[in-house]
Amino acid sequence: GALQGALGMTENGTNGDGATPPDQALTNLTTVPFGSSSVPLPTLRAYAEQLEKVGGHFVFRGVPGGMSKITPFVEYSLDVLRLDPFCKGPDCEVRNVGILIDPLLFRSSGVTRVPAFTVFEADIFQSYCQRQGEPLAVAAVSLGDAHLTGHLAELTRLGDPKADRLLKLFHTAGEKP
Repeated sequence: GALQGALGMTENGTNGDGATPPDQALTNLTTVPFGSSSVPLPTLRAYAEQLEKVGGHFVFRGVPGGMSKITPFVEYSLDVLRLDPFCKGPDCEVRNVGILIDPLLFRSSGVTRVPAFTVFEADIFQSYCQRQGEPLAVAAVSLGDAHLTGHLAELTRLGDPKADRLLKLFHTAGEKP
């Protein structure tokens, strides 16, 4: 969509250089923090950095002020994803993390407070037509402001084995082969 293009991602979920996010390449899992503009920007930036290790995308319920305010939301999204928070302009490097606006995913996941985390065994950027109207299956949701590893550990405790796979991936992501 337009937001994916603005964030340097192609329709198939890869970034402009064709790289596939780790969730699709290694695990076929997507770590999803549900966010909003009420979550402090430094918190969202920290989550974006953590998400790169396991693959994941933010989901927002909507655009503050409605879709007529999409341009300020794209700028806000870029502020979340920029590697250098002081970089301005179109040539700034951004993290390989997507931002999706999806009120139906909020509803089907039962998320009413943010930040909240879950793990999907699916590409959340896949269109509704491709999903054939089926809501994505949610095993568990973890709430609160905690490090990504804390959320993955909580999701594992709540019975989601996918989260345990991602937790192990997170811990090995920085290791050299």
